[in-house]
Amino acid sequence: MARACIFCGGSQLSKEHVFPDWLRGACAPFIGKQTTTRFRSLSCKHRVWPSSSFQATVRKVCSNCNSGWLSELEGRTKALLESLMMGGERLLNSAEQTRLAFWCVKTAIVMDAAQPKPGVPANHAQHICSAGALPANYVITLHTADFEEPYLLFHHQHIGFSATRALSPLMPGNLMEDDGYVSTFRILRFTAQVFWCQSNDRYLRLLEDYGHTPGVIWPV
Repeated sequence: MARACIFCGGSQLSKEHVFPDWLRGACAPFIGKQTTTRFRSLSCKHRVWPSSSFQATVRKVCSNCNSGWLSELEGRTKALLESLMMGGERLLNSAEQTRLAFWCVKTAIVMDAAQPKPGVPANHAQHICSAGALPANYVITLHTADFEEPYLLFHHQHIGFSATRALSPLMPGNLMEDDGYVSTFRILRFTAQVFWCQSNDRYLRLLEDYGHTPGVIWPV
């Protein structure tokens, strides 16, 4: 069976960078030697090798999406992201919050597609492409901070809810239900976290826990 684009279902797949090319140039003066660490699930064993986060690509996006609406999204978001990456403080209006939230979810979906076993529901990518809007049950937070050493951090994992309602990674022995995912990416001084919950009840709990936290950009 031929592969299809995760966003539109089209063919003629091309290599989509998990993070856009322009980030490489923006981060190059601040980032030195980079490594990738991959942990084996259910164990503490891991493998580390030299690599650049910006080299990561996924062949699950068609050339039409890659050079079309995805490229346009990067163009509309680039200046705003560059300011936040450098630790710039600004009051975001609702349009800017929506644009950043859309970029964050798109990035989380592509990050997931690069995993050996993707777990984000397939209809999420299809929805943001066809409807031009985010699927339900997302909460997105954004922070900037003036750390002494800017760095890159990219992390994606499935989550569950413990009895205390806190978001926790799914680990052996934890009696949790796989109910969503969280993606975290720190780019220099800009940090975003994307939370998604499958059930409406747990989404409402997530809103209760995070909805009034400074830095929430979605829901607007």
